[in-house]
Amino acid sequence: MGRVSGETLLAVAGYGCSLALSALSFWSPLSLVPSAVSQEAPSFYFLVHFGLVLSFAMVVIGHFGDGARVPRVLFAATFVLLVTGFALSANSLGGAFDLPVAVLSSGALCTGLGSGFALMCWMLVFERFALRRAWMVMVTGSVFAAVPTLTISFLQTINPLSFSSLVLILLLLSLVFLVLAMQGGGTGSAGSAAPPAEARGSAPPLREPTAPDGAPSAALRQVGSHFGLALACIVVLALFQPLLDASGLNDGLSSWGKTLLSQGGNIVGALAMLAVGRATQWRIDVPRIFLFVTPVFATVCLFFPFVSERYWFIFSFVSMLLFSVLSLGVMLSCLQFASKKTAPLLLTYGVLGFCLYAPGLIGMAAGQVTHQLFGSSKLVLAVALLLIV
Repeated sequence: MGRVSGETLLAVAGYGCSLALSALSFWSPLSLVPSAVSQEAPSFYFLVHFGLVLSFAMVVIGHFGDGARVPRVLFAATFVLLVTGFALSANSLGGAFDLPVAVLSSGALCTGLGSGFALMCWMLVFERFALRRAWMVMVTGSVFAAVPTLTISFLQTINPLSFSSLVLILLLLSLVFLVLAMQGGGTGSAGSAAPPAEARGSAPPLREPTAPDGAPSAALRQVGSHFGLALACIVVLALFQPLLDASGLNDGLSSWGKTLLSQGGNIVGALAMLAVGRATQWRIDVPRIFLFVTPVFATVCLFFPFVSERYWFIFSFVSMLLFSVLSLGVMLSCLQFASKKTAPLLLTYGVLGFCLYAPGLIGMAAGQVTHQLFGSSKLVLAVALLLIV
């Protein structure tokens, strides 16, 4: 039991640090990415998200070649890209060098690619766990991620020069934890990759799901037929958070206020997923959550045109909560599906991850358009929300 607890704590800490690093890299208003929230250079923010989407596309494409090599190169790619992204960040350089926009842009792209590959590395770690254990680790790690995110964000408001140093420490911690977790928690937990969870009545461990060699097309068809309408729900729901953020919905809030709003939504969403898991004894078909959430969130959006602008932050909070549920749900859906051994885990996550993050590029673009329409942004946003619904 001690070894299992140690490995679980390691996964929680490492996954939480990785999520916090992503938040401080491009999800947070206090961003490591240069000019992420600047109207002068919004392309950096777009490039980070494009890199994230590209990482999932590359994994899917990689399975059409030698799919067995994909897991082996993931960590090396994660390490190189995240370190490169940090090194080419204007914040990490402290303004010491006046780097060309092309160099900073490549740093933003590397940050997005590295963040996507890091998520896939953690999926390989969670694959060794029983579903219940993986569910608990993901939820706990998501809640824990708020601690370093809020701490570093708060310290940045006191001493801006400390931001890049603290993020560098977080980067190193996340990589160290990831190395240990991918090795099964080190020598102290060797042989514990398959925890005796089935003895406690939970689902059997998820390990090495495979599809027939040379049949990535068949595996993709299996993914599409299994998730069906849930894929459409993921695409639709994933549009809201970037659309609302890019439209200037929270322009009246400070950077610290936006960070609190973001992390609060993430925590509530994670706890909601925990409640669903416990209520269903971890046996719910996770894609059903998307089918349930879609009409509920659609109903919430119907009230948007009638709410005063001072309360718009509520919709942003709900969208953050929704995205937290979506991201956790996508990962758990992939683990559930992989346990049936009908498709490789990373191929499944590549497809669902692409469906989750790619709509964000459209949402950001649409949000930027509405942000420029002074005096009519509320009307445009209301129409956009209702059309998406």
